[in-house]
Amino acid sequence: MNDFFGVARFRLLVWTAILCGASTLLSQSPSKDTLAAESSAGVGYVPHLVFDIASIREEHERDGSYFDNSPTNSVFISHGVSAEGLIMAAYGLEIRDLLKGVPDWARNIDYDISAKSDAATDEVLGKLSKSDFDSEKRHMLQGLLAERFGLRIHTEIKESTTYELVATARAAKLMSPVHGEVGKTVSTCALRFTPQRGMKIDSKGCPFWILLSDLRQDLATTVTDHTGMTGSYAYTLMWKPTSITPRSDEDWYPDMVQAVRDQLGLELRKTRGPVTSWVVDRFEHPTPN
Repeated sequence: MNDFFGVARFRLLVWTAILCGASTLLSQSPSKDTLAAESSAGVGYVPHLVFDIASIREEHERDGSYFDNSPTNSVFISHGVSAEGLIMAAYGLEIRDLLKGVPDWARNIDYDISAKSDAATDEVLGKLSKSDFDSEKRHMLQGLLAERFGLRIHTEIKESTTYELVATARAAKLMSPVHGEVGKTVSTCALRFTPQRGMKIDSKGCPFWILLSDLRQDLATTVTDHTGMTGSYAYTLMWKPTSITPRSDEDWYPDMVQAVRDQLGLELRKTRGPVTSWVVDRFEHPTPN
């Protein structure tokens, strides 16, 4: 159960990041190998920048976790984020179960990080497109983790169970579009856990990509979106986390597949496909400032 709440805690960072302007770090991103391949083929921007200075210290207050990642320059700040969460942010990983080999301490110790580069780097970043800027900032965090935490990581691809998400006609009745500033409603994406029942979201305007992230986290695999749905939606979703095995005398909510079908009018169709896992080869406590 403690491991499940670790997943929920990282997921909390995902929607909190919107309010801090840090969602760029939490989107899907290409690996270094992919970027290198694109470069050799003459395609795409290749990240190459680094942070000039960085302060890293342990955070013991447990008074909240967030990223504050400037969308226009090199400034990066994180507060109360686990070392594991930093890896996931740096590589754009949504599914915690697909990050392998993380030492226990990396899940239990939180850090405050403040990093930035010089004016010349800020000028370069300011001229990039959004997608190239996002890739560069992730690359800079990857470099910081490699330098200060000694991070070494590689990918493994295996054939596994995946899902395709499609919308039925009922989705239009069960999920109401919400217009306006997402910052005013994103807090309603928060998870609430009830013992012997499960998780619940009572969204007043939750971005659809956060729902997709919830599906991927719970199912611990790739979920390909074929719904065509964008923007924010109001809905209520209650489900039993896949990671929990209930006793026969407990009254849990339905599993995720049934819950999204009955409560949201969305269908998760099981398929087979390549699933990428990220494997940590080396990760150590950070070097002193």
